[in-house]
Amino acid sequence: MIKEEIRKKYPSIKFQELEKYKTYYNDRYHSRLEPKLSRNEDVESLHLGFNGIKFLLLSLQRSRLLFDGFLNALNTNQIPVAFLAVRAHYESTGSVSYFLLNLRRYYSREITFNKIDDLLFKLSVGSRDFPERDINRDSIVWPDAINVLTQIEKADNLFTEMSQTNVEPFINSYNPLSEFCHPNLLGLTIGSHIDGKKGIVVFDKEPIYEEHDYGLLINKFIISCNFFFIVYDRCFSLIKENEVMPELIK
Repeated sequence: MIKEEIRKKYPSIKFQELEKYKTYYNDRYHSRLEPKLSRNEDVESLHLGFNGIKFLLLSLQRSRLLFDGFLNALNTNQIPVAFLAVRAHYESTGSVSYFLLNLRRYYSREITFNKIDDLLFKLSVGSRDFPERDINRDSIVWPDAINVLTQIEKADNLFTEMSQTNVEPFINSYNPLSEFCHPNLLGLTIGSHIDGKKGIVVFDKEPIYEEHDYGLLINKFIISCNFFFIVYDRCFSLIKENEVMPELIK
């Protein structure tokens, strides 16, 4: 959790609202996932139930570790790492949102089982650069990953649909994070500042967060966390209602 000295220094920052998501992760955490095998069950339902929940739990694990890494980055003044963690979390939220949109289309019979199965396969094992491993590559057709921006754009549509008030579009929160993560104007300003009158550039030996840094990063992380759990829970509920569930072990 956030250090007490930081809390006291910036009492207006939403540290408590951020930290509540630790409980959300703990409540949904499972240590193992096992397939349920039965000759009497529908094969497609078994398949989508296991693979759908597997994708969700993999996404939850990535999201949870990014959350922990973000807190650690705040506590240790690792500003670039904090920006990277927030951006990566948005991408996980985008991925689960993309799955939810297509899962709804499947249950509305707009797309076939083969379509949702193929999409889930791409979301789960798609890549642009496959590592060399001790496997028979000829026996598997490895899919290309679905473009991250495509997922973010779809998440933006879903975010707008679900929002009951006029809020900033999801993609508008994501885009500035990308700028801070790139070695360009915003990315190069982290940990340094310029004295405009004298033209002097100062590089901080040990960069520290200012209040606006905490506000920016934490507000954006809260947006992503809140949306992540909404779409995660809806995906989970849809699969639980319609498919054969695998064995979930706490």
